[in-house]
Amino acid sequence: MASVIDGGVVLTILILTFLISFEGAWGAVIMFFNLVFAALVSLGYFEPVSALIAENSPAEQITPFADLFAIGGLFAITLTVLRLTTDYLSQSIPKIPDTLEKIGCYAFSLAAALVLTGMILIIFHASPTQKRLFGVMDYTHAPPFQMGLAENLVMMVGNLSQGSLASYPDGNTPKAYPNFQVWFKERMEKRPYGSASATE
Repeated sequence: MASVIDGGVVLTILILTFLISFEGAWGAVIMFFNLVFAALVSLGYFEPVSALIAENSPAEQITPFADLFAIGGLFAITLTVLRLTTDYLSQSIPKIPDTLEKIGCYAFSLAAALVLTGMILIIFHASPTQKRLFGVMDYTHAPPFQMGLAENLVMMVGNLSQGSLASYPDGNTPKAYPNFQVWFKERMEKRPYGSASATE
């Protein structure tokens, strides 16, 4: 089952790369940076939004979804605003040599697909489902094939952002990063179903 999940992640990356490549090199570059900034905003500032949702939710059943709504909502809203803004500001496409156009198109399409797939995996980790996602995937699984796509994205955000993931209480070491497993351990423990433990 683990290999099926890994294969599904790779297939998702390939499909997204193919779809984003229709934007061309310039569009792929813009989409990549839009995705990176959306990831910075959502992962850097989801904690206060999640707390706000949990404190003001009209029903207890909504509280376990607070992280999911915060990360997914911030990411979707930020990406939409950035996309609309960049589409408005970049209506003219610069002329790019054919060779650079092809290389840039697929390189940035792949980079954008990696960021988007990493965010999808992070949102799965934030969801109140089985402790082992899909029955097999705990915080050590690091798909695809132990490459740690989501984990590396979280580390990148921790290094780049000025939000909650980049807090430096002692002036040197981030609050929970670059030890990314702390974050995924916490999310595994918070998921309500199943008996698996992150300390096992």
